[in-house]
Amino acid sequence: MTEIVLILAGVMVGIPAGIIVLVALQGWLRDRGRRRHVTRELARRDVLLVSTTRLLEPDPARRPRVVAATVVRCLDDARHALAIFRTRLGGEIPSLTRMTLLARDEATLRLQRRARAQGLDAVLNIRYETSHVLPTTVEVFAYGTAVALRREGE
Repeated sequence: MTEIVLILAGVMVGIPAGIIVLVALQGWLRDRGRRRHVTRELARRDVLLVSTTRLLEPDPARRPRVVAATVVRCLDDARHALAIFRTRLGGEIPSLTRMTLLARDEATLRLQRRARAQGLDAVLNIRYETSHVLPTTVEVFAYGTAVALRREGE
């Protein structure tokens, strides 16, 4: 009888633990793929991104336009559970840090794409705003002034 109870207890603990591991693995693989894609796209460098309000070259700001992008990301259930456990211990929560950095990079990439789509090749005065929509989500809003550095026909 005790053996049956132990087997049932093992199954009751093992199945949820297995599901958590599968969810964590799936989330980790998805985020790793997304991180590679964003890193590759940001490395293209066809749109200049700076946080200063102007450039040193004379009269760089042709056709200035405001561009903005927003990204909302959240943790999967397994990382959420680990983050809750980590808050009890104190210190940095690496999964939330990685999520925030990925959201910032994705917002930057979208800002770059919006400038490129308008035929502009630089974004000046880039600023970021963050907020939390839910406890384990982060919204990153990026904005700046997109300008054309090259003259038309160059």
